[in-house]
Amino acid sequence: MKSIQSTATLSVLSLLGAIAAPSLLGTVPSAQAQVSSRTVEELSELCEEFTDSDAEFQCLLNQSGRLNRAKNLARQRGEQSNGGVITVETEPSMHGPSAESPYEIEVTDGVVSYIYTYRLRPRATENYTIETQVAVNYNTDFEQWDVDTIYNREILPTPCSYSSGLAGECF
Repeated sequence: MKSIQSTATLSVLSLLGAIAAPSLLGTVPSAQAQVSSRTVEELSELCEEFTDSDAEFQCLLNQSGRLNRAKNLARQRGEQSNGGVITVETEPSMHGPSAESPYEIEVTDGVVSYIYTYRLRPRATENYTIETQVAVNYNTDFEQWDVDTIYNREILPTPCSYSSGLAGECF
């Protein structure tokens, strides 16, 4: 039996899912990549207190994992609130890299809140008809998760996802 080994080299930013490397032609990264890099900076700020590079790296890995879990919990809440995955589908950014999803971070007294705003549409349709905002709160002291729906409302039908609108791709 033949054994194949490979080694992958990853940067901290690629682990966070937010690499926005320009192409060989030197083009400017897309607006979405610029939005993502701002949020990666927010994640990095959560780990600035560590002076040891290993501890800071571990903190960034933890933040990346929490961001991904928060994205999945927020997506599941929206799907559940609107009839389940059989009935609705969320915009693509809620299925891709965590750092490219439409979120904001707030930190208050040991609680990190990941706030997601995204759109859903009925399955097999082109237009999004629902916008949802969900806060996923992680209590760092108790390592406990809490999910709150801020709003879940109908919107005028649009083919534009929330993240595409933020990136200026729809308007």
